[in-house]
Amino acid sequence: MQCLVDVVRHSAFFQMDQIQRVAQQALDQHPDFPAPLRLHLARTCFIPEWILPATRQLVTMAFTDLTRDNAELIGINAFYLVVHARARIDHLRRTCALRPPNPVHHTTWCKGEGSCERAWKDAWFGAWDRPSIATLLIHPDRYVSGSNILTKLEYMNTGDMDISCHNLSVAKVIAGGDPARCAFTAFLPLCLGARYPHGYVV
Repeated sequence: MQCLVDVVRHSAFFQMDQIQRVAQQALDQHPDFPAPLRLHLARTCFIPEWILPATRQLVTMAFTDLTRDNAELIGINAFYLVVHARARIDHLRRTCALRPPNPVHHTTWCKGEGSCERAWKDAWFGAWDRPSIATLLIHPDRYVSGSNILTKLEYMNTGDMDISCHNLSVAKVIAGGDPARCAFTAFLPLCLGARYPHGYVV
């Protein structure tokens, strides 16, 4: 791998674009290409397409896996931004776990608003026969990305909740329809990088 790294550095310095692209493709396929090194090369060799995947990897790493050498490699300013982003993401995930999106949105076909709201909360916090979204957000050993959580939100088992109310409530959450009531609207830009220019998929 070190040979490929050297090729990227030298080809960037001498502006040999084709050689640099070949080395980049080889590194992209390397199973042990670490995120700190990817971000370092992205910044020093002008490879903008590596910035997002490297940052995505870094913000999902455990703090204990980030070493002093990592900080020195990517630079103190970039390291600070990564740690700050990770802390913000963790805070938002905990907040989302404890505050289910509210209120539940009902359609004219709703058969019972009270039962819909109870079923929504049961699905969020979990019940004996189904896992919870809250657990996925804060599980210490099994990290589930925000984009995957949004997918699970669309298909979560809401039990006795009217299907039309389920679909409407999920659509409102994903659209960010209740900013004052739902921490998900702050979490969404970090989940949907493709839809928000300054977001990261985490």
